[in-house]
Amino acid sequence: MSKSSSFFIGLDIHKETTDVAYCVDNSRDEPVFHATIPTNTRSIDKSIKNTKSWLLIFV
Repeated sequence: MSKSSSFFIGLDIHKETTDVAYCVDNSRDEPVFHATIPTNTRSIDKSIKNTKSWLLIFV
């Protein structure tokens, strides 16, 4: 039986850009910087659509 793990995404939002980082629940590693994207709805939607294989839970 495979063990599931959580995948955490962090957003550092500023007026012009948003930095995206992630880390895995069971990892003791530091968060990994992923990208800097423009702070607009289109860029955020595009980033979400690129995560098709992830289970996303927004809180």
